[in-house]
Amino acid sequence: MKHKNLISSLLKRLIRKQDGTILMEFAYTFPIMMMLLIGGFETFRILLIERKTNQTVNAVANLVSQNELLPAEMITDTFNAVDNVMSPFDINSGGRVIVSRLEGSSSGTLITNQCISGTGLLSQSKLGTEAEYADLGSIPGSFTLLDGEVAVVAEVYFLYDPLFFNMTVFFDNGLYQQKTVYQIAVHKPRFGDVNFSDGCPV
Repeated sequence: MKHKNLISSLLKRLIRKQDGTILMEFAYTFPIMMMLLIGGFETFRILLIERKTNQTVNAVANLVSQNELLPAEMITDTFNAVDNVMSPFDINSGGRVIVSRLEGSSSGTLITNQCISGTGLLSQSKLGTEAEYADLGSIPGSFTLLDGEVAVVAEVYFLYDPLFFNMTVFFDNGLYQQKTVYQIAVHKPRFGDVNFSDGCPV
């Protein structure tokens, strides 16, 4: 009987001593678990931003190209609609939308109109500025316009900023550092042309 009590007592002591081991294991694994959780969350945010900006740039190009006459008020409404597409991200404080009308000519592709929304980023169009010949290198594929042809190009910029901290210390691949996401979309006007009748909204 005494031997049983002694064994039981030793087992209880052994279990008590394992408590410290569990705490030590937790102390080692907790930072790794947190890093994986934060990394997974940031990966989800990056992918969501990529998806939202892609949806936004196509929505803007599509909306603009549906109109034969595009007054400044309608351009403002189009820019305002971007807020809903980009939700829950605030493009007004963290991004910029640019819409350009391109027209082909024998001497090159001219940017006849270019409207810019948002003051969150000061990024400029990769095509160039209004009244200049467009740099078509930023458009995927071998994009060209024949003389008299018109196209609508939308560009969207959005700044990705890690929500918690810069994790490039742990992941040295540039994925989790602050960067600007860029998307571009090209649509042909439904009516063959689109007229920015009032220019761009002030």
